[in-house]
Amino acid sequence: MANYMATYRSSYFSVTDEAALRELANRGCVSVFEHDTEPGLFALGDYNSVTEIEMELLDEEGNFIGHEYISLVEEIQKLLPDGEVAVFIEGGHEKLRYVVGECWVVTNQECRFLDLATWAREQAKELGKEHIQLDY
Repeated sequence: MANYMATYRSSYFSVTDEAALRELANRGCVSVFEHDTEPGLFALGDYNSVTEIEMELLDEEGNFIGHEYISLVEEIQKLLPDGEVAVFIEGGHEKLRYVVGECWVVTNQECRFLDLATWAREQAKELGKEHIQLDY
């Protein structure tokens, strides 16, 4: 049996609440990158799936009581100011059984998604190949 291994990185973006961003990142063990020349811009990344971040659950006193899984994309969407766009790109694999590439383009109002395998199948069909198999 093999496990899905993923890595993601985001574009730089601004947020309405830097403390909330850092708390979210800290609870999910997500790396936060600050832009070198533009203060207030942050990027996120981790060796995990952006749609399934394991978060620590804490009680009222701050004691660890368990885990929950969240979508980082959905949580960041709540922190984006009007007019801001965050892009998340994820690559992953399960040994060589399959390889994925996914992208989310997010505002505080909308989330668009692209799956590279779906796009490749559409392009192959357009070029005359009715069916392609990309996994085992």
